[in-house]
Amino acid sequence: MLKKLFVISCAALSISCASKPEEKPKTCPLVFTAESSYTQIVQHMDAYQVILTGYHGNCVDYSVTKSSTAVIQPTFLIRRLEAVGQVNVPFDYYVKTTYGSQKHHVIATIPEFEKEVRYLARPVNVTLPHEERFETPISIGLVIEPEEQIYNNRYFDEKFDYSEEK
Repeated sequence: MLKKLFVISCAALSISCASKPEEKPKTCPLVFTAESSYTQIVQHMDAYQVILTGYHGNCVDYSVTKSSTAVIQPTFLIRRLEAVGQVNVPFDYYVKTTYGSQKHHVIATIPEFEKEVRYLARPVNVTLPHEERFETPISIGLVIEPEEQIYNNRYFDEKFDYSEEK
């Protein structure tokens, strides 16, 4: 009797699992990070490391206009590499979709006696087509100047090719 009950329950379980189609979870906004870390020299004196650690994001749907807006708020970790007083650290980051890109300038402040600080940037609104809001990729990353890239490669990349310097 127990065998029959076990076989019937296994069959019912397999039928119930097979009858439900598995849906992929839909994510809005669909954000990818790139160029997420670099070290910079501020005013040719102080070295800081800026790291894009993630983002907070959500989507707002407007049913009347059939449009959507992704609200993205990047988070950064800024590390002081030399012992100095309170200093402003300017840097740029970008938000890019297939429909265009936006460049944002930020000035973060590291208080005196702090080695690192977490910085939450202002929210950025990205307009998305309502039908494609789950499929439109959004990239965020740090804007790295060529001189800063060479500096980072030279001091932090053990396989740096010095022929890149010009």
